[in-house]
Amino acid sequence: MKHIQQKIKWVAATALSLCLVFTFIPVQAEEAEELQVMPAMTETPTVEMHEMDDMKMEEAAVYKYVAFGDSITSGFEPGWTPESVPYGFVERVYEQALLQGRAEVNNYGVLGIETDVLLRLLTAISTENTEMTAEEIQANFYDPKLTEILSQLDVVKKNVQEADLITITIGGNDIIDLPNLLGEKTQEEIAAVFTERLQAIGTNLAESLQILYTLNPDAKIVISDQYQPIPEVAVGEEYAGLDLLRQTMTDQLSEVVAGFQSLGLDLSLALVAEPFVGNELAYTHIGVEDIHPNQMGYQKFAEIFSQQIWGEYSEISSVEPATILLEGQLFETAEMPVLLNDKVYVPIREYVETLGAKIEYDVETETTSVMKDGMTTEYKVTSFFADDNFETFTEGVFIYQGRTYVALTSFAEQMGLDLTVTGSDKIFLHSMYSKPLLEQETMEVESEDFELEINTEDLKLETDTEEPMMEEDTNAGM
Repeated sequence: MKHIQQKIKWVAATALSLCLVFTFIPVQAEEAEELQVMPAMTETPTVEMHEMDDMKMEEAAVYKYVAFGDSITSGFEPGWTPESVPYGFVERVYEQALLQGRAEVNNYGVLGIETDVLLRLLTAISTENTEMTAEEIQANFYDPKLTEILSQLDVVKKNVQEADLITITIGGNDIIDLPNLLGEKTQEEIAAVFTERLQAIGTNLAESLQILYTLNPDAKIVISDQYQPIPEVAVGEEYAGLDLLRQTMTDQLSEVVAGFQSLGLDLSLALVAEPFVGNELAYTHIGVEDIHPNQMGYQKFAEIFSQQIWGEYSEISSVEPATILLEGQLFETAEMPVLLNDKVYVPIREYVETLGAKIEYDVETETTSVMKDGMTTEYKVTSFFADDNFETFTEGVFIYQGRTYVALTSFAEQMGLDLTVTGSDKIFLHSMYSKPLLEQETMEVESEDFELEINTEDLKLETDTEEPMMEEDTNAGM
């Protein structure tokens, strides 16, 4: 235990800031638009289900991702409002997790927070201190996300305890004024201020990490080093000094990470700083006096974080009118999906056959039946279209160019698929059960009636063969 205490104290003494954030809150705001996959249709006669008996199927595990940090974690860009739908690095990392299976994300990024604010917030979370106010956490706070977090401390704590992955960007607001000292103080004076700030950042950061590891000693935590957003053209000879500070911070942070790793904790460093060198104008909004990453910058963040987490980053191609991925694979059909009234409708046959189910079409009743895992779902056709003139359509099941189309949300629900729509309007479908859909055969089912403690003064770590299927509907409704 004495050895562990020494290690913790060493970590606290050498920790440093992670992500420099000079926050410029713009006057005007643009709200991001988001494709909405609406709830399943509610017309009773359209879909009929014949229940199967209870099945012994284990629900597939969900990879749980929690993000803490400042405006970089929030995905801030000029034009941000509390109603904006960001698409930053957290959202992109989440998509990478969805490529590998079911996943969920809880983003607890708060604009403008410093390391001492993060420490107070994590302390409130760990102790479920519901009496702590937002003003006590962060004086003059302006991000409503902080109030939202404090209103559900028990939920946030549970999410941290169950997290597989935690990412953090923090520390930049502690040293937000350093560039303003250029030209006012000598390099030696700036270095002295920098060193003093780093000592406070180190203590706050170490204690914050200890709280997280106390709540969840098995979590993988990834922090970023510090990118420097000011281009050489803006500061001339001072650029070399800023770059030296950046490199110094990265070197020391690497030592901090190594210290926590020596305690058996899964802490790693995402080296985001180096790619920004010489690319400040390309990767940030510095051209409009805002140092936050632009979309290219957030993309670079996501690539580096993902490589640190999974060893790779996979590009996801976008397809019009909807990008649909089934078990992490881009799913393209001969007949494309149709977007109507903000709902995505898909040609049911190709999806059904991919899932190993059977499909039949009854011409007399104009009903498509899907049989899978002992369950039969019937889709009653309500509309017929020979061309793409859908002006009279509201909702339901329709036949278009000889194929039955159903709302993707309705189909996913009936087929036991977990449907997730991300901030980039990508749609991910995963089996809710442990056996991957793309390997799943038709099932025959039988019916049947390290505990860690924190002391802030003395830190310590106390296919089956299928029968031929009837033609679906190629001649129906024409």
